[in-house]
Amino acid sequence: MPRGNVKMLYYFCCGAPLTDLGLDRRVDTLRLEGQGRLDGQRLAFSGPGGRPNLEPAAGAQTWGCLYLVEERMLPVLDREEPGAARREGLVRFEGAEERCVYYAYPPQSGARASKESVEALRSAYSQAGLPQAQIDRALAPVPR
Repeated sequence: MPRGNVKMLYYFCCGAPLTDLGLDRRVDTLRLEGQGRLDGQRLAFSGPGGRPNLEPAAGAQTWGCLYLVEERMLPVLDREEPGAARREGLVRFEGAEERCVYYAYPPQSGARASKESVEALRSAYSQAGLPQAQIDRALAPVPR
């Protein structure tokens, strides 16, 4: 998405970076645009140490915050999610599909979120107006 001569891209975030109050200082072109929905991915606490993660799941819909960022800043975002892979996808935003990037870790079996990290994520979701039920589903055991 060009803005003048600057190439911009959406960054979809539904996990730990939402609780990081200094992220916009380190990624200085990051601007909150609103809420978006990423289809085909589910929120899970399967990242390192039980961090929030995105895992492919047919029919799943995950809500998160959608930020606009200059493409040149993607390497800085990469450092904010160490060990996660940057992925490209399509996010629903204001009734249209938009190209975005998001980050996902290799799922770790047996990973569990700490009570403190879940509470911090719930607080961030509440402030952003994101659905708490999404966190509840992520904490529920996944049928195998």
